[in-house]
Amino acid sequence: MVTLATILIALGVLSMALITKSMIQELHSLREAEFRPFLTMDFIVTYGKPWIHLVVKNLGKEMATDVRIELEPQLLDWKGRSLQDSSELQKAMRFMPPGKEVRFFVGVADEYFGQQKPMAFHANISYANPGGTRTFHEEAELDLSNYEEFASLTTKDMNQLTSKLDDLTKSLGRIALNTAMTREAVEANLSGSAELPGVDGETSSKKVRTG
Repeated sequence: MVTLATILIALGVLSMALITKSMIQELHSLREAEFRPFLTMDFIVTYGKPWIHLVVKNLGKEMATDVRIELEPQLLDWKGRSLQDSSELQKAMRFMPPGKEVRFFVGVADEYFGQQKPMAFHANISYANPGGTRTFHEEAELDLSNYEEFASLTTKDMNQLTSKLDDLTKSLGRIALNTAMTREAVEANLSGSAELPGVDGETSSKKVRTG
């Protein structure tokens, strides 16, 4: 005869089994979420040499395969070729291990912005894990206008800035030297005699008497 205690024990065992199964499934889902490929895409403008690149990078912990990217409107490079038509890019993205980065050269920033080309793009990225057992899809909104202010920043500008910093450093060095020489002269004068600084930092043998 089945007693109430037996039923309660059975229900308890069943509940524990269901909880354990749920926890195992959750841990499996967390592991899959952590150990998976994760692709990102964005524009990069190089400082000093304002070149525009579209960069695709795998930030995940697993290799990405069969990568496909689409942009709306289409992104054209400096030769007028569409991103989707770039066989070199598609070949480079066929296998993307963790940390791998692929760059698509768009053009020179000031030239691109001066031609009134599209600035905002809607990006779609699709890819799979090794073996193709899981597929992934990411979307992103890319905006090149965020980099337009760097279009006038050229190598010449950077060189001019560096030259001005060098001149400032030299001026500060001369000020520090003159200050040190003046301090030494004053200290020597207070002690009874001193060698006065001469022209161009040379010293004079004249003695200074006090009192």
